[in-house]
Amino acid sequence: MARYKSFEVGLYNNAGSIRSKIDEFQVALLRDSADIMAINETWLQTGDDVSAPLVPRYSFRHIPGSCNMSRTRGEGVGFYIRLGVSARSCPHINKFTEVEQQWISVTINKTRILIGTAYRPQWVNVDNFLGSLTDTLTSQTNFDYFILLGDFNINILDTNDSKTLRPKQFLTYTNSSNCISEPTHFTRDSATLIELVITDARVTNTFVKHTPKLGGHAFVLVDFHFKKPKIAPIQQIIRPIKSINMLAFLSDLEAINWDTIIGFSCVNQMVSEFSKKKFGII
Repeated sequence: MARYKSFEVGLYNNAGSIRSKIDEFQVALLRDSADIMAINETWLQTGDDVSAPLVPRYSFRHIPGSCNMSRTRGEGVGFYIRLGVSARSCPHINKFTEVEQQWISVTINKTRILIGTAYRPQWVNVDNFLGSLTDTLTSQTNFDYFILLGDFNINILDTNDSKTLRPKQFLTYTNSSNCISEPTHFTRDSATLIELVITDARVTNTFVKHTPKLGGHAFVLVDFHFKKPKIAPIQQIIRPIKSINMLAFLSDLEAINWDTIIGFSCVNQMVSEFSKKKFGII
């Protein structure tokens, strides 16, 4: 198992458009060298694996877009995983087929981490989306931490939008936080925070890098330092039976007034009286 001083995950959205900007995308990903880069809006369907942009030193895994043919453009999620990072695919619960999510697990410095990515098109119900993610997280219990990266299509910076309350409730329920606080999506007239990185692990650094040549969505990068918590040792004092002075032990037992002890009706009183007689414990 590889050891890491720092482990970096990232998110890039609207990746389907990079087919016409593959060189810029490769440069950006190789420049930042994220260990795992989550991708939203791959625009890939079943059998389209060969259409995914190839990046040296990275493998690609994805879940195709939904089968709703009227809304396939802009859907699909996946991961670019740096070679040397051992990642295992994990199942997820989807009561609503329109909710796109993918989960993998890695072990870093003996710490088990669940990593997921999810994309919510604007037409997907917010409660259905967050409910599916909650179901998946509560079903995966054999991990120390989780990291969820995705485009929620909810501007967290807009306090007047009632939909921003839903992610906050999700954070409370999962005892986690969103570690991105600055805009991640840019147009000529606006800057919004719609890409989130939600985790219950300690974050060491966050970066939002907007490259206009790659479109309006920024590269979002988050650094972690995972260190397996030390378990406090448990001290036990034992008296080896083989070291007992049997003659002295039997002599002590004969000296005890057993009639007094068995005269109690409560077992706790019997034990207390025996301890006082035998060990001098009050």
